[in-house]
Amino acid sequence: MKEYITKCYGVSQNPITKQYLMVMESFNDGNMRQYFKNHHNKSSFTNKLHLLLCISCGLRKIHNKGFIHRNLHSGNILMFGNQICRITDLRLCRSVIERNDDDNEMKLCGVLPYVAPEVLKGRTYTQAADIYSFGMIAHETISELPPYHDIAHDELLASRICQGLRPKFNHIKVPLKLENLIDQCLDADPLKRPTAFELCNLLSNWYDEV
Repeated sequence: MKEYITKCYGVSQNPITKQYLMVMESFNDGNMRQYFKNHHNKSSFTNKLHLLLCISCGLRKIHNKGFIHRNLHSGNILMFGNQICRITDLRLCRSVIERNDDDNEMKLCGVLPYVAPEVLKGRTYTQAADIYSFGMIAHETISELPPYHDIAHDELLASRICQGLRPKFNHIKVPLKLENLIDQCLDADPLKRPTAFELCNLLSNWYDEV
C-alpha cells in the first residue's frame, strides 16, 4: 500500500536544551505552498488530481484509525516532485472518541482560512472539519493560490467565513464535477460534506479516467 503520511523514523533529544526531536523522512520540494510558489503553472491538471487523491487517501487512513487531524493545510502537505505528497504534522491529532476539557485542548487550532466555520463558532472539531480543510487545499491545488491570499487573516475574515464566504475560481476552467465536490467539502453544514472514504473513491475513479 502506498504511503500517504510522512514516516517517523525515531525520536531523539537535544543534549543541551533537552527538547525532544522527531526524525522524519525528508522531502526535497518543501510543502505544497512553497512548491506552487516556486513552480507556478508547471503542474498539469492530471498531476494535481493525483495530489488530491493522495491527500484524500492519507486523510482516510487518519479517519479510519479514529482520529481527527485538526491542522490540515497546504503547509502540512510535503512535496516530492509534482505528484508525490504526504500529510505531516500530526501533533494536534485527537481521537474522535476521547474528549478532553483541558483549556489547551479546547482552544482553536489550525490556520484560519482552512478552519471550518462551525469550529470558528466554537463547536468541537470533528472529522468533517478535516474535510472542510481538504476542500480549501483542493481549491489551492487547482488555483495555485492560498485561500483568501488578498484578504487580511483577521477576525473580520473569520466572521465572513461564518457568514458564507468561500474562495472562487476566477478565470480558471475547472471540471464541473470537481468544482461541485470542492463546494460540498466547503458546505456550511458538516453533515453535507463527503467523508474521506467517499473522497478517496471518487478521486480514484476520476484519476483513472484521465
